[in-house]
Amino acid sequence: MIEQLAPTAISQFIRLDACQRFLYFTLHPETTRELRERYGARARPLSPLLKQAGQRFEDQVVETLRGQHTVVDLNEGGVKATIAALEQVGREPVILTQASLEGTIGGWRSAGRADLIEAGRDKRGRLHVLIADVKASREERLEHRVQVAIYSLLLTDLCRRAKLPLIRIVGAVVHRMTTVDFATLHDQSLYFDLGPYQTLVLELIAGEDGPLSQAATAALDDLPFALSALCDGCQFNSICLPRAAERADLALIADVTRTTRSALFAQEITDLPALAALKEPDAAGKLQPAPGQADRIALLLRDPVIAPHLDQLIARARAVLRRLDATVRAPSRLPDFQASPLPDLAAHPHLIQLFLDVQADDVTGDLYLAAGLLLGPGGERIVTHMSDAPPTAASEAALLSAWAEDMELALREIATDDAPPLHVLVYDRRAQRIVLEACARHEQQHPLLGVLVAWLQERPQIERATCARLREVIGQQRNLKLTCDSLYAVATEVWDDGQRFSWKTASHDFTRLFRANIFDNVQRFVRDDDGLKSAPPLAESSISLEATSRFNSQIPSEYAYDIWATTPNKPGRDDLLAFAAQRLRALAHLAAASRRQRNLDVPQLPLEQLPSAAGPRDLRSALIEFLELEHTAALADLLAHVRLPIARRVLTGRTALLEAIMVEPKGEPPLARFRLVAQPGLGLIQPRFKVGDWAVLNEAVDGLSPWEIIRGRLVIISAIDEETVEIELTSLSAAGQFKFHHDSKLQVQLRCRYTLDEMADDLLGDKVRAALDHLATNPLARWLQTPDSATTAISFDDQALAAAAANLMTLHASALPTEAQQAVIATGAQIPLRLVQGPPGSGKSRTLGLAVVARLLAAAMQGQALRIAVTAKTHSAVQVALDSIARSWQTWSAAAEPLLPLADLPIVKLGGSSIAPRAKGVRWADPRKNVKDLRGLLGGAAVIGGTPGGLSALLDTTQRKARWDGLFDLLLIDEASQMSLPEGLLAASALHERGQLIVVGDHRQMPPIITHTWTAAVGSLASWQPERSLFKWLLDAHAPVVALDESFRLHRDHAAFLQDAIYRADGIVFHSRRTELLPPHDFADPFVAAALRWDVPLVVIEHSERSSRQANTLEAGLVSDLVRACFKLGLDGRDGIGVVVPHRAQKAALRALLPELASADSIDTVERFQGGERDVIIVVCTASDPDYVSAEAEFLLDPQRLNVAL
Repeated sequence: MIEQLAPTAISQFIRLDACQRFLYFTLHPETTRELRERYGARARPLSPLLKQAGQRFEDQVVETLRGQHTVVDLNEGGVKATIAALEQVGREPVILTQASLEGTIGGWRSAGRADLIEAGRDKRGRLHVLIADVKASREERLEHRVQVAIYSLLLTDLCRRAKLPLIRIVGAVVHRMTTVDFATLHDQSLYFDLGPYQTLVLELIAGEDGPLSQAATAALDDLPFALSALCDGCQFNSICLPRAAERADLALIADVTRTTRSALFAQEITDLPALAALKEPDAAGKLQPAPGQADRIALLLRDPVIAPHLDQLIARARAVLRRLDATVRAPSRLPDFQASPLPDLAAHPHLIQLFLDVQADDVTGDLYLAAGLLLGPGGERIVTHMSDAPPTAASEAALLSAWAEDMELALREIATDDAPPLHVLVYDRRAQRIVLEACARHEQQHPLLGVLVAWLQERPQIERATCARLREVIGQQRNLKLTCDSLYAVATEVWDDGQRFSWKTASHDFTRLFRANIFDNVQRFVRDDDGLKSAPPLAESSISLEATSRFNSQIPSEYAYDIWATTPNKPGRDDLLAFAAQRLRALAHLAAASRRQRNLDVPQLPLEQLPSAAGPRDLRSALIEFLELEHTAALADLLAHVRLPIARRVLTGRTALLEAIMVEPKGEPPLARFRLVAQPGLGLIQPRFKVGDWAVLNEAVDGLSPWEIIRGRLVIISAIDEETVEIELTSLSAAGQFKFHHDSKLQVQLRCRYTLDEMADDLLGDKVRAALDHLATNPLARWLQTPDSATTAISFDDQALAAAAANLMTLHASALPTEAQQAVIATGAQIPLRLVQGPPGSGKSRTLGLAVVARLLAAAMQGQALRIAVTAKTHSAVQVALDSIARSWQTWSAAAEPLLPLADLPIVKLGGSSIAPRAKGVRWADPRKNVKDLRGLLGGAAVIGGTPGGLSALLDTTQRKARWDGLFDLLLIDEASQMSLPEGLLAASALHERGQLIVVGDHRQMPPIITHTWTAAVGSLASWQPERSLFKWLLDAHAPVVALDESFRLHRDHAAFLQDAIYRADGIVFHSRRTELLPPHDFADPFVAAALRWDVPLVVIEHSERSSRQANTLEAGLVSDLVRACFKLGLDGRDGIGVVVPHRAQKAALRALLPELASADSIDTVERFQGGERDVIIVVCTASDPDYVSAEAEFLLDPQRLNVAL
């Protein structure tokens, strides 16, 4: 085993998704060499192109720095030279290049050369250092920062040993900018906080259970791994694939992740034969349980990672095994086969299919080749363009502009309609991203480039087909025997109408011309007593296997560079363009071999108005696209779920299988009660539904289509417990852009079985869409578009408000509001829009109650009647705000003489549960049934609260033709960080055009629930960032903000932690004066005593269990012990103890262990706890499987979730 670990090795480990096999091969060079010899594998060095490009960029950076600083080149020196150079550094900063560093990190020796170190001394002679890595890549990546962190740790260790007074290190990554050249190291945008990355490095390297120690001590085949596109860039992939084939490893199944492989291993399914043996195909090719495997299959179906994909895994395992054993039978089509997102040609006679294939330089990322194939009723056209030299940003723009010009001409030539439907097809996600990002960089160069940006945006292809990825289309339909599913391999595996695609034409043998790094990944092997062994091409009894990772379908840039350098005996320009054309024909072959859908709409391309088909150009169009994408993404997810058989749907918790036990069809409303039906061998599976959820009810029969399930009878859950569900049967069936027709005639019969599934309708969507058509009169939209022109119609000024607030404060002298709270209450009378940021426990509800009453009083003192609307995302949040207003009003009215405009002030909650708890003085009304009463109340001063949908219903019924004219003088929006901007605009449509808007939230807490993958958006749509919360939109637009800074809920140590970790970035000095802790106590159990220490407010519990994903028995037991100890301290589930869980399975386990908490709804997700309060909160992380944690890190490690939990 090697004795010294290079920083680049750890960096590569990170780049390869923390692959421990990579570490193993790095740490055990002897074993690696033996395996290479056995499998005939050869090491794959870094591409010379990348190496040369990196050196050129680094030379440019150093040359720039020479003009600004003293530069000392240490490339030829060792560690002593680095120490000597640092010793000579004075007050004037010096740049050291290629400084040799060595030291010990976590017990491991490491050494490397840092690209750049800027060092200088302060007045006390202490060293201040900036350490930077130089990368020629277009983007800064995690592994770059990790490498800098390693250098910083080595430098720290070196300075300690050399007794150099190092006081501060700053990290930086210098990468190739897309718009400007490197100018200086003193650019704050290059810097990053080293602390988290140093911690990551130490966790990787140090400790017996760290990945490095595991790779050093474990056997190769005991280390978890997966085969993916990342493997293409690994020097050891030519060992991994033969090794996996030798052992028939599960990793050979295409797209199997480490998490899935580990889950199968945990169920003792450790290789392909074991997985394939679970089911066998019948005569029709349908998988059926193999004899004796029913119990094992039932056990696997309990695993949430395996269950949704078990049949596909079995089918794929059988297909891959056919490469090793031709006698294995495998279905040609995958189970749960679904039609592809390709529109039917007969249904769209004018359809034009555009196949795209572009090539980007591996060095710069700029395009050097653009190719497109147009197929339509008017014929076929292929357009290819290639750069004459290595590409730059300027040459990319010229290339795409010329290519788009020719593509437009070709489109017009083959179109048989002025606005033909256009469908774009690419091979895979990477190809889509390359062409999308390139077109987005230059969408102003030609209208067709803007069109392509719009068509290529990431979006589900459910009802509307814009862009299809053929790799996924084929992967969802065909059961191929491939592990590496590149275009080159897949095209030859898929037959269309008896024809197989060939990479040979009459004029070109592309398999020979482009063999290197494209067609050379298959090798022959023979099997001996030790396993597989490399064999000559014609060896007897040999088999042909994928021997080198080849997931990438792009053309290696070396071929283009050889053309530009006119390298002899290499493919020329015409060969490369011919290859590009053949790749387009391969795409067309795959599309022709795929089944299509008749019911897919295809957007039309108006040839005479191309710019109109491009991305959103204004706020309205951007938000409309946001609404449509969010709805489509949610619909796609639900359709994929309901496509599963009932038994598998129930296992996810998103579907409930019910049996009717009571029906009251003539009740008001009609009701039905059901019992949950247990699953054979699995017991009762607790569904995710909660009281108030909308859902769809259908008869429990397999065979209903996904759309039939979506259109089942709409119901509302009125009660639910561990064994029964009660629902309200609705008769709603009105369709709209965001709603569907429903089977309102479905009748519930006693003792019959039904399924309950999530509702696909967005009941608010059509209202929001209508609001977006009336932005001209919307005060919020006007402020966003022209903030300086907005004014308020409130007739009193700050002086009147301050006087009213002062009178009000005399009643609260025992608990005066803080300075920040008083700013909200007593100032800002004439500000059209104000933000209030409310960190956890900062008293925002009380503050808002007082602020509303102060404004009511200020207006009344001048004889004005103020109409105030209060809204939030949920009914419960609206109720909290109204209750606070009511309490403040009751306090005032009980102690002061009534003011005429405020006599009998109505405070009304619209909709929601009529029996939900409400504060004294708060009435309830149905905005659709109590129209006359509500219209009367709105004639004077009033406080009306409801969700945006409730306020919209109020305006619809009471204002009618004046619906969009605005009604209220003041609109208060609470929990605005959970509300989207379109919802906020719907709420703001209730505001008078010169009304005042107060928006309350905290962008550091839970954001809106977003379904679409907005991180993938580019171009004009991405520039709008429509996924931001209403609060974040306004914060980014520089709306005036008051930040509450004191918590009345948190312990001062909790507040200090959040201040340091989160709120410092907002300039808030967040603090608390609370010091209360648990009462002194003694527990016999040492664990409980340590975890419930009465003298500390925050305890972190660490354990070494490493195999749990969505449920964790160990943590459930620990939590149970802690909760029962809390019971002994007199705490209960109502307001004493809360348990926060991330997953439904862990919630169910804890509810079974702790029924006392379950009955009080005190075991739930962090979203359900937001705004609540407990004396003790236990946050259960649950997931401990490293691969699962890595895959779910964005969800599990979200700092906003931690903030809310605390």
